[in-house]
Amino acid sequence: MLTYLGIFVFGIALFSIGTFFRDKGLKILHWIFRFGSLIELSYFAAIRADSVGTDVLFYMKPSFDYAALYHTFFEYWQHYHFELFYALLSYYVQKMTQNSVVFFFILMAIAVFFIILFIDTEKESLDSNLAFCIFVFGFYNLGLNYSRQMIAIAILLFAQRYLVKDDLLRFCFWLVIAFLFHRSSVIILMLIPLYYSYKLRPEMRSNLSLLFIGVFVFLLLFYNKIITVLISVGVLGAKYAVHLSTGLSIPVVITIFHLFLLGVSLALLHSNKIEFKYRTYYVEICIFDFCLLLIGFLSDTAYRLELFTFILVAVMILPVAFKAVAYGTMQGIVWKMLIISAFVLFWYISVVVQNEGQTYPYLTVNSQLVR
Repeated sequence: MLTYLGIFVFGIALFSIGTFFRDKGLKILHWIFRFGSLIELSYFAAIRADSVGTDVLFYMKPSFDYAALYHTFFEYWQHYHFELFYALLSYYVQKMTQNSVVFFFILMAIAVFFIILFIDTEKESLDSNLAFCIFVFGFYNLGLNYSRQMIAIAILLFAQRYLVKDDLLRFCFWLVIAFLFHRSSVIILMLIPLYYSYKLRPEMRSNLSLLFIGVFVFLLLFYNKIITVLISVGVLGAKYAVHLSTGLSIPVVITIFHLFLLGVSLALLHSNKIEFKYRTYYVEICIFDFCLLLIGFLSDTAYRLELFTFILVAVMILPVAFKAVAYGTMQGIVWKMLIISAFVLFWYISVVVQNEGQTYPYLTVNSQLVR
């Protein structure tokens, strides 16, 4: 636990110093400390034990090692069927370095880079240090396991700036890039009608939200049948059969924390200090996230879909609402400490105690650091 805490505190400290220099207009020093934080977090992601992360253990590390056996990229890709950009990284990093440390460094560096880019492009609207602290304690360990998806999520966070500027062409461009790392990114297409819902009359928005919830209740009831049909027609590969639900599985800690987070976000969004169209958009995302939370009770695959909206609520909506409502006040300090403490507690219970995703402990006798 102390290893993780040391990594987190040092990375957050470097980022915070970079924020200080950014606010003072010292761009060079700002980016030096930003990249210092990126390199530190990526380095420790790279040298952790090979057994850290279920995805790493069962397919990421083996597929990386087996890339050495294939003479061409297309032979490798036909066998493993990964998304194009991830497959390219896996194959060519193996061919050029034969070193998984470099591979895992690059994966985390891409994710952290786009998180930093998102935070700095939205610096006027959100609390930068709070957003990064939430990312580290809430999602760093997920990035050790769900590496492909974390890259896609980070890219789509950055792409939000184009959606709210009505630049759908660029938003869709970045959506395609994210899709080429993880195909579940397609779920983010739902954000387009959610954003433009502010143009609807209030009663129409309410009806749309109810319809939205109804659709997800339908998916909840017929999840297995839908997955079975998608596998049978070839939309999903046969490997997805392992994600068929055997019944509801409700992770208590994650669910309670998630509902707490949604409650705090909606309470802060109640303020009129946030522009109407953004407030409406954020509330609709919270509703969407709640629906995906229900679907996440069914299987690991369904839970991974919900991560896209979970990080939107945690890293975008919460820091934006906080800055608009309570930033720079004594009440704001209390809110900030409460939010950070909640994420630290969530990290401790879910990672250290329950070992979700098998990302704890950080080191084993097989780790690169020990070797």
